Amino acid sequence: MEHKKRKVENGKRNKTAIVLFAIILMGVLITVGVILWLKHIDKSYEIETITEFSYFKLLENEKYGVIDTKGNILVEPQYDMLDIPNPSKAVFIGYFSYDSQKGEYQTEVINEKNEKILTKYTRSTTTYV
Repeated sequence: MEHKKRKVENGKRNKTAIVLFAIILMGVLITVGVILWLKHIDKSYEIETITEFSYFKLLENEKYGVIDTKGNILVEPQYDMLDIPNPSKAVFIGYFSYDSQKGEYQTEVINEKNEKILTKYTRSTTTYV
């Protein structure tokens, strides 16, 4: 009788050990997977230091355009608002035709030749503070 009792106890210990091993193995695999996934995601970026301002906003008759360092008009003043995200790069965002019901402007992304660029993009919103 005692022999059968030991066999049952040993069987329970073996099952417990197997379950414990499986749990530890799953934890290790999940941890390794998460570490590999985090390494795969590129979190690096570089903040550009702007050393030269090549483009500036021009305000004329309550409309905005763009001039260069010599004062040449590159984009005629035609926009209600204008952003120059990086004053060393020839990419400008013009805002026009404000829709008061939606609270939005129509936008165009243009270059120094006053050509529309990036015409196929998803609408995003800008908050001015």
